Amino acid sequence: MFNKIILTSAISFFLIAGIASNFSDRFKQPKIIWGPEEIETSVFRGGTRTIAVNFSSNQNIPNANIFITPSIRSLIKFSTISLNVVSGNNSLEFAITIPKDNKKKEFEGTLHIRSGNRTISRPLKIEIEVLNTQNLEQEISDLLFQQFGTTTPLLPADVKFLFASTTPEADLLINDGSNLPYVFKLSSVNFIRNLPIDDSVTNVIPDLMVLTKSKGIRTDDIEDNLSQNNWHRDDPTSPILIVDEAVTFVPGWTLYDSDGNGIVDILVRVFDGNTHIVLRPVDAENISAKIFLVPAGIPTSAVTTLHELTHVFNFRTLCGDNLNWFNSQAEEDFVSPPNLENLYIDIFATTPRGTETLNSSVDRILNLFPNTQNCLERLDLTRPTAVTLNTPTNISTSTVTLSWSQNTDRDFSSYKVFRDTNPNITVNDFLVTTLTSFNTTSFIDSGLAPNTAFFYKVFVFDKAGLSRGSNEVSATTESGRPILLGSNFPVSIAPNPQTHSSVAFDGTNYLVVWTDARTGTENDIFGARVTPEGVVLDPDGFPISVAPDHQQLPSVIFDGSKYFVVWEDYRSGNGSADIFGTFVSTSGEVSDSNGFVISDQANSQFTPAVAFDGTNYIVVWDDRRLSPNFSQTFGSRLDTNGNVLDIGGFSLSSPAFVERNPAIAFDGNNYLVIYNHSTGVFGTRVSPQAQILDPGSFALSSSTLQHFLSALAFDGNNYLAVWVAQSGSSFDIRGTRITPLGNVLDPQSFLVSASAHADPLFPPAIAFGKNSYLVVWGDNRNEFNIFGALVSPTNLITNPDIQISHSFTGIPVQRVPAVGPSASPPMVMPIGSKFLVVWNDLRNNFEFFATNFDIFGQFVSE
Repeated sequence: MFNKIILTSAISFFLIAGIASNFSDRFKQPKIIWGPEEIETSVFRGGTRTIAVNFSSNQNIPNANIFITPSIRSLIKFSTISLNVVSGNNSLEFAITIPKDNKKKEFEGTLHIRSGNRTISRPLKIEIEVLNTQNLEQEISDLLFQQFGTTTPLLPADVKFLFASTTPEADLLINDGSNLPYVFKLSSVNFIRNLPIDDSVTNVIPDLMVLTKSKGIRTDDIEDNLSQNNWHRDDPTSPILIVDEAVTFVPGWTLYDSDGNGIVDILVRVFDGNTHIVLRPVDAENISAKIFLVPAGIPTSAVTTLHELTHVFNFRTLCGDNLNWFNSQAEEDFVSPPNLENLYIDIFATTPRGTETLNSSVDRILNLFPNTQNCLERLDLTRPTAVTLNTPTNISTSTVTLSWSQNTDRDFSSYKVFRDTNPNITVNDFLVTTLTSFNTTSFIDSGLAPNTAFFYKVFVFDKAGLSRGSNEVSATTESGRPILLGSNFPVSIAPNPQTHSSVAFDGTNYLVVWTDARTGTENDIFGARVTPEGVVLDPDGFPISVAPDHQQLPSVIFDGSKYFVVWEDYRSGNGSADIFGTFVSTSGEVSDSNGFVISDQANSQFTPAVAFDGTNYIVVWDDRRLSPNFSQTFGSRLDTNGNVLDIGGFSLSSPAFVERNPAIAFDGNNYLVIYNHSTGVFGTRVSPQAQILDPGSFALSSSTLQHFLSALAFDGNNYLAVWVAQSGSSFDIRGTRITPLGNVLDPQSFLVSASAHADPLFPPAIAFGKNSYLVVWGDNRNEFNIFGALVSPTNLITNPDIQISHSFTGIPVQRVPAVGPSASPPMVMPIGSKFLVVWNDLRNNFEFFATNFDIFGQFVSE
């Protein structure tokens, strides 16, 4: 508890000064140094004050005597005029008495120490202010009038005012009488003795300050006032403290309500200019015994003491120069629970409260008491200054280099780097490292997963545990090589060729479909289910379409409940292909073994591809209805019952083009269809309502390289199209990203693999997993095998590739996991970043120019 009033009367005080200097006797001339060199004091008219002063001497001086100037000689009395001065520290005590009939208001003079007739010290200057008892009487009258509206209030018989002072002289003076107000003469005031200073408490306060500093609280400004603080132990038989833990009295008058009933019942007058703090006996005992910590943290006694020490902190100067606030209830609220006092408890707690709790407490205090910013800064109880985290550099497959600006706060404790794979980093995320030197402003984070987006913040912590975070940055590690999971395994090894496979995932199993020539005369469409562990549930395969003549080049997608398979079909018997389709359940049941027509226009329609938007499918294909020698890209929508919504289909490109091998993907709002031409790769966006958003199409690459067959996937933000590109005599795999708005982000394209020797006759395949794309292709650098590489959606670098198949092999076609193009909700493979790659394989039927392919598969992980 803290009650204050601005000093309204003159100050008198005891003065005991310490001298630290020490001189040896080797000096021939004696020398005395006073500490301090001047005494300023005040004494009531008719009163006496005892003064003690220290001084030091450089040698022994026997039989020294004291000389006092005549101007004050009659006022000062010594027990002896002669004294023996010893080498080192000495003390001197004298009394100053002001006669009752004195009319003067002040006296000045000096005191000297002599050896014989020679003065051996500088004069000690003494200034005495004479206080008039009438001033005190007037102050008491004013306070009574302020409290009761009269200087002669009628008080109940059981009400006693307690008048306390801080000097024996004042107590004696008042008890001796004088013209005191009427209420005093009626004995309605109980005078108490001056509370003695408790040195056992005073002497250990510096030790409490040392402990407080160790917890990150700056005590320098508090310690500057320690010499002006007097500590008192309350009287247990007649206590001042009834409801409060402690009370602080400052120079001047304090009106104190000791029992908390709203009525002032104690008037305290501080005469000596110091601050007087009264503790309960138990708290004074604990503090003097240095019980500053208990198992839970800081005990009540120490918290109470810190509370009162904070009160005598120089709020006038440090809290926005708000003099009115200095004496208001707001200051008590600021220091008391649940504000600053609770913050002290949290900082000292043995079980850490956590930096977020501490930060929240400080933020709340500043919100309630905005003019305490400077106070909290002086105590080092504001949150640290944030650093600026720079853009990460030197990013590799497993490392990221971070750097940031330097923090120069005086209570700096550490930098803590936090990381997560999701944005909005907090101190609850993974702690990467703690750096305790403020000069260390960089760190290499290592052991990271490849092709993964990481988010970072650097938090500055101070010694109290408060913190503040930097800006947030992100970095995506390089992709690195794909990881092979297990070995190649056969999906179908039926007689005669199985080729042109495609695969989709239903959340439980995969469905692989392919062109099957097991009859030896015609191509049919077969399929088999495969578990995520690589178990083929239909080892002989099952027929999806065995109509007359050939059915081939299937494409499959899962719509959330069933598979939809489309293919090119020659059952018409005229040598022209049409587009057919059918549905397959997750248990492998075919809804219509004959299939249904999607497009049977003039001439041929072939190489279909399919995507799903959550409501309808769009099937796209090469179409030669206008000429048997030139193809366009056409498409048609179908509902989930197989009804064709665009009879005859709609054109996606200009008749001037000769396009082939269309690919399609859905981005959640629209489709993107791409196709190849001898001059490059082109694209057209299509709405779910079959509106062509880019009439005439747009080029995906401005490169002059010759472009061959392409593939397409969507990563949640952008598309990635990849294709085979000829560069001189070699064939590379290149790619570019396209936004959902149709903006080409990499017009010059980029290399997916620098070492690829791709086959220009067959398209690559692509899929997006958890963090990266997997691109696979047929490669003839070592006979003919399947190779693959991971591509980051953002960190477009040429990554190392890996051989996926390990025999003379054929054509990669599809992948898993399937983000079934934006079904509602999208079908995401539940086992993370795992892909299934399937292809045509000759390892069981190898002969030169052999065509007896089987279907093989391999699981690959990011």
